[in-house]
Formats: sequence, structure tokens, C-alpha cells
Amino acid sequence: MYSPVLLPTLCRYDSLVKCIDSLKANAWADKTDLIVALDYPKTKTHTEGYRAIKNYLCTEDFSAFNSFQVIHRRRNYGAIDNFLELLRECFSKYDRCICLFDDLEVSSNFIQYMDEMLDECEQDPQVAGVLGYSYPVRWEVDRNCNAFPQDFSGSIWGIGFWKNKYLEMSRYIEDGGLVKDFEEAHNGGRFSKMTDWAVSDYVNSVCYGVAGKSFINQITDISMRIYLAVKDKRFIMPVTTKVRNLGFDGTGAYCEKIVMDENKEINSQNYSYGTQPIDGERAFVPRIDWEANLSVNRGIFNEFDAVPSEKLSAALKRAEWYCSQSRSSRSMLNFKKLCRRISRGIRNRLRL
Repeated sequence: MYSPVLLPTLCRYDSLVKCIDSLKANAWADKTDLIVALDYPKTKTHTEGYRAIKNYLCTEDFSAFNSFQVIHRRRNYGAIDNFLELLRECFSKYDRCICLFDDLEVSSNFIQYMDEMLDECEQDPQVAGVLGYSYPVRWEVDRNCNAFPQDFSGSIWGIGFWKNKYLEMSRYIEDGGLVKDFEEAHNGGRFSKMTDWAVSDYVNSVCYGVAGKSFINQITDISMRIYLAVKDKRFIMPVTTKVRNLGFDGTGAYCEKIVMDENKEINSQNYSYGTQPIDGERAFVPRIDWEANLSVNRGIFNEFDAVPSEKLSAALKRAEWYCSQSRSSRSMLNFKKLCRRISRGIRNRLRL
């Protein structure tokens, strides 16, 4: 089965052209439907890039693909809502999809990899999706394998979903399941299945009231990696990345500009993602290491994406205190915090 590729965009013309050119170079492009969702400009700074993209989508040759469609938004949705709405629109017609963003460049076997993995793992109830991105570390996997299941990364830098599994995950997350199950996850040892950053994000989002909960109440990389641990699910990851993120030059919506310092040890905060080597093979033959050690690979990633020890320690203490309080005490505490925020907001408006 061949999955459609979904591509939300707004104004990053150069990045979008690179992304689509890399998709055209895929051997399975002619079997693939490409659907682009062009968001509407929010500010004047978006207008020039938006117009360039609109013209490109109307005049460029997209015959490399099985079909090509553009969805024109009539108002500004924003990056996340444009992406999520495109997913909902896709699942009214298809039962699976591949999601990209316009600052991603893919390998020439990316589409085949995603389709093969979506076919291979569809019937496995523990596998919730397929990732196209892999971090620049040496994973502990069988040397003859080219993909493995993991429970610590929910990267949306190229990701494949099945409709039924996506809906199961999104309903749980959007209904506040991660917040409701926080105490059970903490007391049931699920924190040990998360990376240190996931623990910190989870604790800060839940224990500090309303602020920050948006990241774990909708489909984001933060919510999905927490979901994997809480619900004992897996995402398939390639050993060698199929995706390169160009957004860390300062153009990415949620990416800070990174200047790599070759004199320092490589980590998630200083790595040059825009120059990361991607898989150079033209074709992909699935060889999944189903025996890959989840804990070992999680530890490898933790070293690359390290959290300051004092930050993690504070988060764990906060979670311990939070779970020791009664539900009514927590509700009253969060209500008081909400009232203080509303009060501050009213005062600020009065000053204006």
C-alpha cells in the first residue's frame, strides 16, 4: 500500500522547494499522492514567502508524483493546527499517511522505507507509528539491521501513522489522558521508561497548573514520547536517518539557530542538524531488530540529549510532592494559580 505524503507550509519558499525536490528523487514518488496544505499569512512578514510558494505550487511540474493536491487555507491556522487539520482531512479518505514539514529534506529511499515499515508493523498493537528521523548516535542494534523499535522519541521530523492507531493516540492525548494518568504513571514506574527530558516536560506541564499543558494535550513530539512510556507503545526508528532538518538555521518554527562548536562534545544543543548525513541508499529492504534493548538505547539518547542534574532532581521532587497531595488539594492549588493568572492579565490590560 502506498501512503500519501502530507506537507503543511506557509512562507519558507527555499526550504519547501528543497523538501519537494528530495521527494521527487524518491523511486516510489510516482506511486505517491502529495498533499500540500498552504496556510494563510498571519503577518506581513509572511506575505512574500507565501506568494512565492503559491506561485510555485501553481506553476511547477509535479508529474513525478502519482497525484498532487493543494489545500488553500482561507485564514491563518498556525503551524500545529494546519498540520493537525491536514491529518484529519487525510484520514477522511486514507487509512495511513506520511507527515513532513517544509524544512525537512529526505533521503531517496524515504518513501519506500515509510511504506515498507507501515506495511510491516500495521498488525503489531504495540507499534504506534514510524519515524523517519534518527539521531546522530551509535545505536545498540544488530549490525545487519536497519530499523528498530524504541520508546523514547516521538520526533515529528517525518512520521508515518495508521488512521486507527493515530485516532486512538490522539483521542487519549487530546482528552487529557496524560494529565489524568500522571499519578499512576509516577507510582507505576513509568517515569523510568522516559528520557530525562520527557520526565522534566511531563512534570512541569502537569504540576505547575494550566501553563504548558497545551504541549501534552495535543499531538506534539513532547506528548507522543510521554505517551509511549505511559501506554507501553513503540515507534519504529531507522538506524540511519532518512531525514535532515534544515530549520536550525533560524527559519524553523520551533527550532533555535544552532552554531556547532567542533571543540565541544556533540550533544542535542550544539549539533548541526542541517548538515547531518542521511541514508544514501536508493532502495530499502526492511530488516528490523526486534530484540534491540530499549533501556540501553534510551540511555544512549539520554547522553546525547542530557538534562542538567539539578533540573531533573527538582522535577522528580516536585512529582513526588504532587502525587502525595490529595486530588482536592491539587485542584484547589491549580484553581488558585489560574485565578492569579487571570488577575495579572486583568491588571496588565488596565495598565494599557
